Amino acid sequence: MFVTSGAYKGAKLSLASGSPARPTGSKVRMALFNILHREVQNSSWLDLFAGSGIIGIEALSRGASHVSFVDNNPKTAKQLQDNCQRIIGNKGGYQVIRSDVQRVSATQLGMATMSFIYADPPYQDIIKWLPWFEKNIPLFLCPSGVFILETAQKVHEEIGQILVKKDSLHLDKKKIYGHTALTFLKKTDNKP
Repeated sequence: MFVTSGAYKGAKLSLASGSPARPTGSKVRMALFNILHREVQNSSWLDLFAGSGIIGIEALSRGASHVSFVDNNPKTAKQLQDNCQRIIGNKGGYQVIRSDVQRVSATQLGMATMSFIYADPPYQDIIKWLPWFEKNIPLFLCPSGVFILETAQKVHEEIGQILVKKDSLHLDKKKIYGHTALTFLKKTDNKP
């Protein structure tokens, strides 16, 4: 798997042997960053269930100022750290947090809020994560922030509807690429 564009274009990422990670395909990544385009420049990202780190490294490659990667699997987090060190080096702009997503705190992130939060949980466990997303994603997003949830295409309609019921997020757009769906949700401004 390779970075598709930007400063690190062509850099190869590795995935730890036996890792449960399912990297986002290049077609989906290119479509994602074509949608976000200039908004990526100088943005901050939280990459949940980061796996190889391909989404966050693509963001950094395209001008994001900071990415916090979160993955719970020890082998995967170690390989992610190795990928970042090999590709980005000591330039900074990233941190790898080995933690269960449910235990991530603002203190660990070192930033008040994020411009983008990308979550790619195991497809079979998506329902289990929805209550956490509903409660916590709005807390980690800046006022104009975007939450992007990658799911299997067959469940994206249901997932999007569940997440917008709490009135803290509203559906911005949905995109389908083969068996993969991206749901874009924005923070709802509840001011009168």
